[in-house]
Amino acid sequence: MNNSIFNIAVLIDGDNAQAKIIKEIIEEVSKYGKVTIRRIYGDWTTPQMNSWKDILNNYSISPIQKFNYTTGKNSTDSSLIIDAMDILHGRGVQGFCIVSSDSDYTGLAKRIREEGLFVMGIGRKNTPIAFVNSCEIFTFTENLIQENYSDSRKEKAENKQAQEKAEDKKAQEKTEDKTQDKTADKKAEKEKTAAKAKSSSKKESTSKNGKKSETKIETKSEKSTNKKTNGKSESSTDNRAEDRVDSKTDSKTESKSENKTNSKSQNSAYNKHDLSDHSGSTQVDIKLIDKAFDISINEEEEAYISTVGTSLRKLDPSFDSRTYGYKTLTKLFESLDKYEVVKNLVNGLNHPLVRLK
Repeated sequence: MNNSIFNIAVLIDGDNAQAKIIKEIIEEVSKYGKVTIRRIYGDWTTPQMNSWKDILNNYSISPIQKFNYTTGKNSTDSSLIIDAMDILHGRGVQGFCIVSSDSDYTGLAKRIREEGLFVMGIGRKNTPIAFVNSCEIFTFTENLIQENYSDSRKEKAENKQAQEKAEDKKAQEKTEDKTQDKTADKKAEKEKTAAKAKSSSKKESTSKNGKKSETKIETKSEKSTNKKTNGKSESSTDNRAEDRVDSKTDSKTESKSENKTNSKSQNSAYNKHDLSDHSGSTQVDIKLIDKAFDISINEEEEAYISTVGTSLRKLDPSFDSRTYGYKTLTKLFESLDKYEVVKNLVNGLNHPLVRLK
């Protein structure tokens, strides 16, 4: 499709669409052409339309007012269908996108397709299959929300990882500082012990050379011996206290590291749980993929992945690799055991091929 000439009209049922993903909706439609007409239909006097009011101008969407004729029924559907038929006969666009999960637009999608124009739909996964299959392409809003969630989750994970690295670095620096302080304290203690021993030896030599009685000499030697014993007991007591502090510090450090490891494993498990919830745990329909591959295959038993993607959309308009947790169809084929993705560079651009292993 040539985006410069392929114009698409986006018609939104305000009662059955989500305002919070309007950016993702416009981006999704822009993959297939230029969005020229943007209209949203609803009764703007009701509170449920308030969420749309702040974003209309930001995305250049024209609001269409339609009052409800009776209680319990709205006339939004009929108004959107009438406008779509006017646009269809005006031939100002080459395609339509109907944003709704309502099966009332099944007939409109059929009529647009019968005229040979492109028609796509965007709605929730509970959209009736009749409306889904009436479109050439149908994208589930859950896939758009999931893509946005994956990007934000990736950013949060990167920020958390950087924060954990900074915390680990700080803890390591603190441990090194404590080790240095302990080494200095031990050295000072050894110097003190050596000084005490030296002073006691001097006292002993002085007592031997003096004119004191043998009793006094014995008394002094006993005192010096007691001092030595006390000094040794003090130093051993200090060493035991230091060993206790070291063991406590080591146990604290080990417990902190274990807690960090446990928290990391819990976070990773939580992230995996999140991924299974939001990336879609639906099983891939391998029969559908095999059929699309058979349709797209060439004489060399290879097929362009883009061609396979087109065939998949023809067989199932709602097929989307994001439903199975893969951002692109290439990633989906790489995860399948029976298929092999081949890199194919043409003028510096990669047009990947797929073939059976």
